[in-house]
Amino acid sequence: MGHGKIIHAVTHEYTNTYVPKNLSAISLVRLFDTDPEDESETTLGSILSENEYCKREDVFLIVKVHPRNLGKEATRVSIERSMKRLKTDYIDLVLIKAPSCDTKGFECDADENRGTWQESWKVMEEMNKTGSIRSIGVSNFKISQLKELMAEATVPVSVLQARFDLMKRNTKLRKFCNYNGIRFMAHSLLGFGWVKDGSTTNNPILSSSAVMLAARKYRTSPASILIRYALDRDITVVPRSSNQLHIALNKFSTSLDNQDSPEILEDLENIPHVP
Repeated sequence: MGHGKIIHAVTHEYTNTYVPKNLSAISLVRLFDTDPEDESETTLGSILSENEYCKREDVFLIVKVHPRNLGKEATRVSIERSMKRLKTDYIDLVLIKAPSCDTKGFECDADENRGTWQESWKVMEEMNKTGSIRSIGVSNFKISQLKELMAEATVPVSVLQARFDLMKRNTKLRKFCNYNGIRFMAHSLLGFGWVKDGSTTNNPILSSSAVMLAARKYRTSPASILIRYALDRDITVVPRSSNQLHIALNKFSTSLDNQDSPEILEDLENIPHVP
């Protein structure tokens, strides 16, 4: 995966509005985090197959297995469906989206034949060994679940995607990943998770006075400040956007010069948070 990467989460709106009109600008985004639950895979696959500005090997594609598709056969079908939609014969990274349908935020109807994440992992290992999947990982797993996975895995766990923002930093989980050679990839970095889970109606991260002060100081967006904060801590980020300007600013965050008044970014450490 490399360190300090920005991967853009692909929305259906993004693939239908921004990409078709800006094929030459696809260099802004070369790493795509798709969602099997919407039409982003199908749209992105059609666009990339017709794009003269980059080859398949120049693009890094991430797909997920939803917990409703856990189990041997369901997982294989889910991944093969994603490959067909994306018009590719291999996927760069496949993640189990959540360990079960009981995971908060990923509830789905249960049935008697539902499989387990352990069964799904075995299928992903098989597809990794045949070359259909280049690397495999998980999302929203706890340390205890990661330990169980690592004890059984015959293919290394490449990535853990989990929530991270200024107020919920998952420090123990990140340290565990770093110690065990697992790349930590943050989702919900911009703070929308607090609104989604009903904790508040206003995004407490983007509206933070410390974040807005830093954005004014460096003449950029609050999102760029948050991305740089994560990158400085060796976290891979997946900002979700369908706005061309925001995507360009997100890319700018990698070259943000914080040598002038570095204490402004350092002050973000003092925002009240859950370790």
